Amino acid sequence: MSLIKYILAACLGCLYTLAESSLEPSSVYSLPEYTVTAWHFDSGSLSVPADVVTVDREAIENSAARSLPDLLQSEANLVFRSFNGKGNEGEVAMRGFGEGSGMRVLILVDGIKVNRADMGNIEWQQLSLRDIESVEVLRGGQNVLYGNHALSGVIKITTRKGGDDRASLSAFTGSFGYQNLDASQAGSVGDFYYRLNVNDQRDEGYRDQSLSRSRGGKLSFGYFLGENDELSSSFAYNEGYVEFPGPLTLTEFEDDPTQSQGGEQYSESENYRYTFSWLAQRDWGELETHGGYNRRDLVWELDGIYGDNDQQGFSLTPKFKLGNATSFIVLGFDVLYDTIDFLSFTDDSRQYVKADAALSRWTSGAYLFAQHELSSPLQMSGGLRYERATTDYDYRKFDESQLSPYDPILTDPFNPNPNFKYPADLVEEESYRDELTKDGWAAELSLNYRVSETLSLWLGYDRVYRYPVLDEVAAYQGFPLSKPLNDDLEPEVGDNFESGLKYFTDRWEASVTLFHLSIDNEIVYDDVVNLNTNIGATRRVGADWMLRYTGENWGASTQWSWVDARLDYGDVAGNRVPLVAKFNSVSQAWFQPFKPLRVSLVMNYMGDRYVGNDYENSGERLPAYVTYDTQIAYELKQFCKLFLRVNNLLDHQYVSSAYQGGYYPAAGRSFVVGMNVHF
Repeated sequence: MSLIKYILAACLGCLYTLAESSLEPSSVYSLPEYTVTAWHFDSGSLSVPADVVTVDREAIENSAARSLPDLLQSEANLVFRSFNGKGNEGEVAMRGFGEGSGMRVLILVDGIKVNRADMGNIEWQQLSLRDIESVEVLRGGQNVLYGNHALSGVIKITTRKGGDDRASLSAFTGSFGYQNLDASQAGSVGDFYYRLNVNDQRDEGYRDQSLSRSRGGKLSFGYFLGENDELSSSFAYNEGYVEFPGPLTLTEFEDDPTQSQGGEQYSESENYRYTFSWLAQRDWGELETHGGYNRRDLVWELDGIYGDNDQQGFSLTPKFKLGNATSFIVLGFDVLYDTIDFLSFTDDSRQYVKADAALSRWTSGAYLFAQHELSSPLQMSGGLRYERATTDYDYRKFDESQLSPYDPILTDPFNPNPNFKYPADLVEEESYRDELTKDGWAAELSLNYRVSETLSLWLGYDRVYRYPVLDEVAAYQGFPLSKPLNDDLEPEVGDNFESGLKYFTDRWEASVTLFHLSIDNEIVYDDVVNLNTNIGATRRVGADWMLRYTGENWGASTQWSWVDARLDYGDVAGNRVPLVAKFNSVSQAWFQPFKPLRVSLVMNYMGDRYVGNDYENSGERLPAYVTYDTQIAYELKQFCKLFLRVNNLLDHQYVSSAYQGGYYPAAGRSFVVGMNVHF
C-alpha cells in the first residue's frame, strides 16, 4: 500500500473517531510527581545529584522529528555528527569529546547495552520514535552504576509496553523521498499485557548515494505476579540499509553539497534484540534484573573493502536495593559477552576470502552504591566498581596472490594462476592470535542538599574509565595499522568533578551544572604513525544550563553547553580538541493561539570547531552556524494529530563533521507532513 493510501486511511479514521466522540466530555488527569531512574530505581529528580534531562512520551508525541537523534538534538541539546547528512547513523557527543565520541556514551535500550563492540555507530533507524516511552540523558561520568562506555554520559531508552486496549497509526512523508509508516496494537488480559509495533521507513537523502531504509517490528509482553513482581520481555527484528556518500573537498562542498564522490559504499544489516526484566519489591527492598541478547549481521562495502561482520552481545545485570527512599544500599554485578566474526573478500562477488577474524570479550563487574541521609535536607551518596575485561583476538590474513585459480593479470580470464593454493598461505606479519586482559575501577562521592521542595544544590566526584573497543586495538576490518595488534593500548581513566543547581515548579524549570573533567591515556587515531594510541592528558572545563517556562497557551526554553576542551601534553599542550565547539545550544518557543493548534520555532546554534585530526590547530576552523526549524501541529480532539515540520528553514549550508581534507555536509531545507492517529 502506498504512503498516500496510508494517509487517506488515517484521515478517514480521524473523521470517524471525531464524529463518534465529539459529544464526549473531556477528562482531566492529575500527573504523579516527576521521577527519574538515573540510579536504576525511581528517584525524585531533585534528589539525584546528576545532570539529567528526560524526554517523555508527551514530547515525543508532540514532535514530527525524523529520528531519535533529531529529537534529542532539539529536546536535550545533544550533538550528533552525521556522515550521510541525516541522523540515522549519527555519532553522539557529550562533554567535549570529538573523534570517537560515541564510544564514551553508553546507550541502553530497556536496560541492556546496545553499543557496538567495534567503532561503528548506533543504527538509530532501528528505534522507531513511536515505540519509545521515554529517554533519559545523564551527562557526566556514570561508571560506578553503569560500567564501561559511561565515561561522558548515558542515554537510557525505554520502549513502550502494553496496557489499555489501543491501536495507533502514524504516516509521514517529506523531502528527499522520506517516508515513515508506523502501526501498533496494545492490550491486556487480566494481569497479562502486550504490545506489537511495526515500522517501515525510507529516506533517499539530501546527498547523492545516501539512501537509507529500515523495516522491522517489536513484540513486547509482561505479567504482574501479584502486587510486588513484574516480569516483562520483548523481541525486536529489523533489517536496514544505509549508503555512505563519502566526504567532499572544501571546493566540492561549496560547489554542490549534495554530490557524492565516494562511489558505492553501503552497509546492509539484519538486527535481532531480545530483552527481559524482573522487577520486584520485598520487605527488605527492591530487585531489578535486566538481561538480553543482541545480534547484528552486517554486509558492507567501504573504500573497496568487502566485509561480512556478524556481531553478538549477551548481558545480565541484576541489582538489589536494600533500605528505604532516603537511606539505601545498591548491590549489583554485570556480565557481558561480545563476539565478532569477520570475513573480508577480494571483490564484490564475495567468492574468495582474503582474511577472517574471530574476536570475543568477557566483561564482568561488581559495584556497591549507597545513599545516607545526614540530616533532613542533606544526603550523601557514593560507590565503587571493579571491572575486568578479557579479549581473545584471532586474525588470519591470506596471501591474495594465491586465492584465485585464474591469473588476474593476464587478459585471458581462464588462464590458470600458477600461484594458486588452497588454503592460501598466511601473511604472518599481519596475522595474530593473542589474549589480552585489562581491568579498571570507578568511584563516586556526592552531596545533595534540598534547600526546599523546589530547589536543590549538589556536588560530586567521579573516577571514570573506558576500555578500547575491539578494532581500536586490532586491525582486522581491512584498514591496516602499523601494529596489527596494539597490546600496549591502555584504558582511558580520568577524574570528573561536578556541581549543580536544580529548580522545579509547576511553571518554571531551571538547572545549571559546572564540571571539570581530566583524562589520562585518551585514545585517538594518530595518522602520522597510523595507529590508535594513548595520546596523553586532556582536560575539559564547562557548564550545561537550562531554563524553561511552560504556560497554558505558550512556553519557551533554552539549553546551552559551554566546554573548553584542551590537549594537555607535549608540543600541543593548550590546543583545542578537534571537532569540539565551545558553545552549542537549542532554544525554542511555542504558542497555542487556540487549543487544537500548536506552533513551534526552534533555533540551533553550533560554535566554530577545528576539523578532525588537527591537533596542531593549524588549519581553518569550521565556521559557527545557526539554523531554524519550525513545526505546526493540529490536534483533532485527543486521538488524531496533524503535523507540518520544516527543518533548516532558511536552507543554510553547513558541515556536520569534517576531517583534514574531507567534509561531510549536513542536510539543506526539508519538510515533513503526516499524522498520528489513536483508535
